[in-house]
Amino acid sequence: MDVWDPIVRLLVAGGLAAVIGLDRELRGKPAGLRTNIVVSVAAAGFAYTGMSVFDPDGGSRVVSTIVTGIGFLGGGAIFASGGKPHGLTTAAALWGSAAVGLAAGLWAWEIALAIVVVTVIALLPVDWLADHLTAGRKHTSRDLFFLVEDVGALNRVRAAFTDRHVDVLQLEVYAVHERMAVDLLVEGKESAIEGAFNDARVVPAVAFASQEAKASQ
Repeated sequence: MDVWDPIVRLLVAGGLAAVIGLDRELRGKPAGLRTNIVVSVAAAGFAYTGMSVFDPDGGSRVVSTIVTGIGFLGGGAIFASGGKPHGLTTAAALWGSAAVGLAAGLWAWEIALAIVVVTVIALLPVDWLADHLTAGRKHTSRDLFFLVEDVGALNRVRAAFTDRHVDVLQLEVYAVHERMAVDLLVEGKESAIEGAFNDARVVPAVAFASQEAKASQ
């Protein structure tokens, strides 16, 4: 066996997966450049070992084991916030990097390259296009914080959101000296949330408003 053959395959796997990982890294996601490279190189190593050392059936079992293992790794990148899952795209990117590694380890470099190209198109241009097409119409959730002087101001703040058809999913009130601190979790169209927040922040007796909720006391 040529000693350089596995090295080249693993380098190709790592280099191609780096393209996927770079997008995750630039977006500050938990599984970034290094994670995607390592996943791809490991998958390539397993694939190469399975097909070189074992018989074809043994190699197939190695591939199926990799697929199962990446499922657990991807699951670790998904978390819940506000009752909604986050990290699904990062988990999917890890699947893509593993597939790139498998293809590179089997020296099906055309397939590996195709996976990278299609994945990057989905992560960058398609994501940009989707954001622009749904701008102002896409539903989202947001944590908000208000410091109000009295109950009347609290009611007017809440009304600012309901008047714009923004759902108030959670409302928590606690005392801060002689004022009332209000944590809000709202959901609705981005444009409606932004408009309601601007309406609420100018309500008389609203002393402070922020788009980041404060920790409850």
